[in-house]
Amino acid sequence: TGVKDMSRLISSGSSPLNNLRHKYLGILKGKQAQKLVEYGFKDEYDIETLGELFRLTGKHPYVLQGTLEKLWTEKAEWDKKMLKKASHEFCREHKDFQRWMEAFGPAEQAIYCCLATATEGRMHIDEIQRRIDAELQPQIDAALTVFSYHGVIDDSDPDEPEIAGTLFRDWYLPKCLVVQPDSVPSKENESKPVLPSTPTINIHVSPTITGAAIHQGF
Repeated sequence: TGVKDMSRLISSGSSPLNNLRHKYLGILKGKQAQKLVEYGFKDEYDIETLGELFRLTGKHPYVLQGTLEKLWTEKAEWDKKMLKKASHEFCREHKDFQRWMEAFGPAEQAIYCCLATATEGRMHIDEIQRRIDAELQPQIDAALTVFSYHGVIDDSDPDEPEIAGTLFRDWYLPKCLVVQPDSVPSKENESKPVLPSTPTINIHVSPTITGAAIHQGF
């Protein structure tokens, strides 16, 4: 995509005329996302299917635009089946979700699992703190920053973050959780995501990645 080369040019300081700056995009607001859709589609959707598109993509600008690219080839009125097919086709062709997951350490994995399995995909910070291991609790703010950077949560309410888009959530959960069907969780651990040393839930821990190696969000 040329993004890496552009990043090197921005950070090199090779010329006083080089005044390029990083511009990070966050989760789009409702009107912004609808405006993006209307650039290429005006008659193909209704309120219900537009809402389904936003639910799948979380109004993530990159994921939304990639899904719209797939829908562009259909040239037909949208339905839920078509939206799901287009979004999954986009994900299969790109490895962005894998790179985002590789930026998750133990704290990010435990906290994201809390959010992903919560009612309506949202949870208060106090509840997250109660559910994760004590050694991970000091890392909550840093983990939420990583999520926000990659656009996988909506942190418009900083006290109650929520999942941004079911597409990444549904892709991620089977890869991070392996539930042992014959195990019986203890009362102490039944509501708490736990690290791989426990027999109840095994959370895959990606290799440690330093902050400098975290990939660009979009």
